[in-house]
Amino acid sequence: MAVRIEFQAEPLPGYRLLERLGGGGFGEVWKCEAPGGLHKAIKFVYGDLGAAGEDGCRAEQELKALSRVKTVRHPFILSLE
Repeated sequence: MAVRIEFQAEPLPGYRLLERLGGGGFGEVWKCEAPGGLHKAIKFVYGDLGAAGEDGCRAEQELKALSRVKTVRHPFILSLE
């Protein structure tokens, strides 16, 4: 499913994109306003998990890395939802 990634877009219900924070080979990170007015960061990962070849492999590698980081609790690392 294609997601619109631009200022003021709402890629997830209740999450409005405010500012692009950065990007690289694996995706982009945006500051967003979440339900209740909270500011959060959203990472959009390039690639398709269902794709064959390099595109699918890259997306799967990033998903595994994010899964490992989800359990880390550290004052300088944002929590993942």
